Amino acid sequence: MSTRAAALLRKPRQPQRPSLLELFFDLVFVFALDRVSQRLVDELTERRIVRGFSMRTRGDD
Repeated sequence: MSTRAAALLRKPRQPQRPSLLELFFDLVFVFALDRVSQRLVDELTERRIVRGFSMRTRGDD
């Protein structure tokens, strides 16, 4: 294992429970991922609505 990867692992004598900082980072990461995915879903839905509406109005001519 490289020294860089070994630096990321916990040392044998360190506590195995996550610290509050690690838990907070996880929470922020999950929240950000949720917001990005929700924005993508909303954008795709809006595009489908606009595309469907424009196809219906073109067919009426």
